[in-house]
Amino acid sequence: EDTATIINGVNGKIIVEDRGVGIELGGISGSNQTKADATNYGTITVSAAKDFDDANYRFTTGVAIQGDSSNSLTAQQTFTNKGTIDAVDDGYAKAIALKYVEGAEVNNDGIINGVISVGTGAKSTTISLNETSVLNGDINVEGEGTTIKLDEAAVTTGDIVNTGTGTKITAAPETGKVSTLTGSILAKGGDITQTGSLKAESLVVGVAASGTGDTAIAASTGAYTVNGTLGVKTVSLVNGSAKVTGEKAALTADEVSVAKDALLVLTEKGAATVGKLTVAKESAANIAEGSVLTVTGADSVNYGTIGGTLANQGTISADVKVTGTLNNQTTVDSKAVDGLIKSGSLTIAKGGVVNTILDAKTYQAQNTTVEEGGTFNLLDLNSHISGK
Repeated sequence: EDTATIINGVNGKIIVEDRGVGIELGGISGSNQTKADATNYGTITVSAAKDFDDANYRFTTGVAIQGDSSNSLTAQQTFTNKGTIDAVDDGYAKAIALKYVEGAEVNNDGIINGVISVGTGAKSTTISLNETSVLNGDINVEGEGTTIKLDEAAVTTGDIVNTGTGTKITAAPETGKVSTLTGSILAKGGDITQTGSLKAESLVVGVAASGTGDTAIAASTGAYTVNGTLGVKTVSLVNGSAKVTGEKAALTADEVSVAKDALLVLTEKGAATVGKLTVAKESAANIAEGSVLTVTGADSVNYGTIGGTLANQGTISADVKVTGTLNNQTTVDSKAVDGLIKSGSLTIAKGGVVNTILDAKTYQAQNTTVEEGGTFNLLDLNSHISGK
């Protein structure tokens, strides 16, 4: 099979100014498709896109991998970067852009400063950030079935912004090794499944409606599934769900907030350890049998449901462990807390405090264990139980 090859050599320089593309793969469709392979060993510089007075849109792109329409996607296109791509951050310029392609591969063994965009009509794209990879820029995913591979040694700064369906993040698979994203995962829409061990700044799922008129932003629902381990500072479930599923799956976060109608789901023995947990009214932390939610912070608040579903239905099988303070029925910052704990077991460990009342609308734990040094404050009885 013939392969079209493009090489920018070690001393090669490609400069894109005003409008245009440095290297283009694809651009053809139907039976005339040719397998293409491009490698950059040199430098590709992408300047700001100029707003020309014509009908065409603004763009400057270092490497474009694209077909000509959604009717016939271009296949068999591969780009490898072993040099440097510098793309300005102006909202229009991109280091690498893909659209209307299927099965394209992007491999980075060099330095990319700028955005990688997996756009409309891109299917089954694989982006491999390998051992020597340095990426300073966001990865924006709109396409379907995109896989992002993060080597544990790769340096990756920027956000992963997703609205695509079937997106996968593949992090370090080996025990004791962790891939690092110095940025956030913004699961604005579609769905992401993560495997391996990953550390990131934050996870945000969904978008809330805001603004009016020309500045209005529509709400969108996202979904993020952890099949490996994820460590972040904050998790904000705005509109959608985060699921931790699998015997070795685990989420660790300093702070988790679950907004109205959002869900934190632990299933198939998946676990979560959270510092500060805030569950809004009409939201839930839904924990299936064999999974454990551990709350460690000093000021967690439950306005919704821990251990049930949005409608407070389902199997009462959740296991909750508290080593910090969990306010379930009290007043916090002059606001009444009226939550429901609906768990198979609640364990209050040493240093742990649970503030609640005991009635069917508030507390439905099947088993409550107060270990030595733990405190169970029963506010309706004006009393508390301390473990001995």
